[in-house]
Amino acid sequence: MEIIGALLVLIYGLTQLVMGYVWFEDILQIPTIPLWFLIGFLIVSRIVFPFSIGAYFAAIEVWGFEWWQAALFAFPGLAIAAIAFLGVMTDSVLNYKSWDFLSSKKQFSHSESENRVIESSASLSDDYNPGLKHFYE
Repeated sequence: MEIIGALLVLIYGLTQLVMGYVWFEDILQIPTIPLWFLIGFLIVSRIVFPFSIGAYFAAIEVWGFEWWQAALFAFPGLAIAAIAFLGVMTDSVLNYKSWDFLSSKKQFSHSESENRVIESSASLSDDYNPGLKHFYE
């Protein structure tokens, strides 16, 4: 199953590379020899974003995709990031801990257990490392 996934990713990457080349050659009118040097330089230096831009515009102009279809083809990671962003935002809004201040009359008060934790952490900071007390005296 991993081999099939790897082959699909390889085919997708090569398709983006070819579509980026088509856009560079046809739309930007870059001659073939300088274009090969440009592509070689971009691949060796691992700068692949121009190929994604080229794949986006080539998908629109050569294949006739709509803008959103071309964006999903050229930038699939943005769709995954947008879904993850919506999930995080929904979770943070639904689980926001300070929403309860709207229903209670006591605002910003600590519970008994929180007060005990605060007091114990304050006492720990005084004698956390007694060896350093001699250093500062």
